[in-house]
Amino acid sequence: MKFSKCFVLLLLVPLLLSAAFEDMESGARPEALGCAFTAISDDANSIHFNPAGLSFIQEIQLTAYYKNLYGIVNNATFNAVFPTSFGTLGFSVQNVSVKGEETNINGESLGEKTLESENTITLSYGKALNEDLSFGCNLIGYQLTQTRFGSANTFGVDLGLLADIYDRWRLGFFAHNINSPTLGVENRHNLPRLLSLGISFTPFKGVTSSIDLSKEVGKDTRLCFGQEFQILKNITLRAGLSTQPIKASFGVGLLIKNIEIDYSVLNHEVLPMTHIVGVNYSM
Repeated sequence: MKFSKCFVLLLLVPLLLSAAFEDMESGARPEALGCAFTAISDDANSIHFNPAGLSFIQEIQLTAYYKNLYGIVNNATFNAVFPTSFGTLGFSVQNVSVKGEETNINGESLGEKTLESENTITLSYGKALNEDLSFGCNLIGYQLTQTRFGSANTFGVDLGLLADIYDRWRLGFFAHNINSPTLGVENRHNLPRLLSLGISFTPFKGVTSSIDLSKEVGKDTRLCFGQEFQILKNITLRAGLSTQPIKASFGVGLLIKNIEIDYSVLNHEVLPMTHIVGVNYSM
């Protein structure tokens, strides 16, 4: 087990250190749906997938979840949503960290430490422009801290649209980091810039199918598929599939009064499975 973890760490950490803030699309429910959430976006997870969806939330929501990505990367996130008379406000705090063994210039071990820490604070806003169209935006503050290279800060801007196009069909659009934020002074590092287009279909209450097409600058186009079934009044099953890389996902949601407990598991084509647990409280 220890050898396996070290092997995954050797493969994964160099990638993470060169690709900061790649894991912002997180959440137990959206990831169970293969991240095909752009056109669904009807809960506090909308902050990270399409803030236009905040306009559909009619109550205060508090969401917290934890993800242990591939058994190596820790992702802890808290979201809050507050409906008002002039639109819906959202707030999110996220920490993503990688721990590993640190060595000095002589190769001597200094013990296990946090090699990299990514912190974000997101302020969101969503508003219905009319009965069929909603608009949303994010202002994101980024802070990256690396053991050997110090820390850096920047900010990003997101935009989202959500439209009911025909009866039970909904179309979503999301643009992430449209201001092209960078980190660093001498060696500039571009943060991920992403465009997502999604469509969802709800034939009847409790059943939703969704498809997302997304393109990140410098990467291949990704396809995401999601399916959600409410099999009982308080139990919902979810499944998803995404490409680049190929990942299958499964999840379940349990509703107890105004508290929903979500669990999902992601199966990567090469790396170990990822488990996500989330709790959503509505008031």
